[in-house]
Amino acid sequence: MATEPLLSRGKDAVNVESRDANPQNLRARFISVLARVPLQVVGVLFILGALLVDLQVAWHVVLASTGEPEPSQWVAHLTIMQFHTIIPLALITLWARRRSAQRRLGAIAAGLVASLAIVHVFMTLCAIVWGGILQRGDMGFPFMYIEYGSRIAYVGIVLAGLSWILDRGANRLIGPLIIGGFLLNLVVPGAMTVIYIALAVVIVRTGVVRKSSVASPSPTVF
Repeated sequence: MATEPLLSRGKDAVNVESRDANPQNLRARFISVLARVPLQVVGVLFILGALLVDLQVAWHVVLASTGEPEPSQWVAHLTIMQFHTIIPLALITLWARRRSAQRRLGAIAAGLVASLAIVHVFMTLCAIVWGGILQRGDMGFPFMYIEYGSRIAYVGIVLAGLSWILDRGANRLIGPLIIGGFLLNLVVPGAMTVIYIALAVVIVRTGVVRKSSVASPSPTVF
């Protein structure tokens, strides 16, 4: 008679463990953790990522003018090219705070920028093994096609900004600054650093929620 409650409790424990191990639950927990990251940290990520982007542009200009060779791929991937992970992390961390309001469009944008970071981590590991450990120099074009193909995920940055613009309850400055910093930097070197510093100040000083409409419902995006 006394064994039935013990057996039932054992089954309940197994069910809880299986639910905790569910990939969807793990993803939800991870996103919840990101949503609690202080806005000051998010602002620093935006600034650091933008600085690395503009530094890479200036670096290529200097190398072209001096004729000096570029560093090894694995060194570049580990250092100056880390903006491929830092900026996506900043965008995803920011999105995590408004994920329910931004619905499908925000999730698509987050998935795209996350894929950019994942590909960069993969390519960095490959470059370290190929060039750093095996000492075989830079990876060939078959490897680099993967990295070049991942650049389509840059559209996720624009979609992320658009999802903030369409989010009626969000700070109305965040979306334009995200998109403006990315697009303007394509034609004006250094623009991303300036604009993303402004973005960081806006995030830290005023938050991500529009003060005048904190209680206003956000529209369904898509």
